Amino acid sequence: MNKSLLKLFSVIVIITGLAFWTCETDRDQSIYVAISKYQETDTWINYKNWLQQINPDIVLVDMYHLPLDSALLLLEKCSGLLMSGGADIHPAYYGQPADTFLCEIDYYRDTVEMAILERAQEMGMPVFGICRGLQVLNVFYGGTLYPDIPERFSRTIDHRAEDRSFDLTHALSVVPNTKLYKLSGGITETEVNSSHHQGIDVLAPNLIASAYSPDTLIEAIELATPANKPFMMAVQWHPERMPKDHPMSYPLAKRFEEEIMRFHQR
Repeated sequence: MNKSLLKLFSVIVIITGLAFWTCETDRDQSIYVAISKYQETDTWINYKNWLQQINPDIVLVDMYHLPLDSALLLLEKCSGLLMSGGADIHPAYYGQPADTFLCEIDYYRDTVEMAILERAQEMGMPVFGICRGLQVLNVFYGGTLYPDIPERFSRTIDHRAEDRSFDLTHALSVVPNTKLYKLSGGITETEVNSSHHQGIDVLAPNLIASAYSPDTLIEAIELATPANKPFMMAVQWHPERMPKDHPMSYPLAKRFEEEIMRFHQR
């Protein structure tokens, strides 16, 4: 099937699905949550399991494998946006020249994510970012990144295994009185997994850092003035790949689900 036919088929499926949602509102108990990129594979399914452990009615809606206009149309039927991990953001988005040696760029994903973030913000939709998701959110709000942590920042802490076959772990310091601090039960020191080579350089003006790794790299962000604004939180680690009883995993999923349900009921 060529690309034109594939896109046409995708649009037909979406329109049919939207019609189904409209007609079946009374019977369909699903809570639709957009995810910036998703596939039904052993790795990606962790995102679904992470949220469905809280609410089995949550259904993830992949934004990436659609034409942009269709993704934006589908977003209108969702009650939250999960920014998942993945490839690097093009450095042009944060004012640096492209470095193909340091970066693994997905041009289409950059386009989709910036567009759906803008629309989600207009809708007042809750957003949670994981790994790349944290980096995209910082760039979206006006911050910058280190294209490669070992080359541009520090080699004192390993943030990603060389062969990328497993998650490393490192210590995490949580900033007191932040939203993350309160969600985790007042924990200031713990350990998290780590699988990334980019990180925040300049923090966006309207964000605050809520956690750091031992080399002072920012590991979590939230809104500086959250009052009367949609929920937004992002972490550099992968809570969906951590044990349920970890204070930096389940409580975050629970809070995001609460915000999703608040938006859904509204």
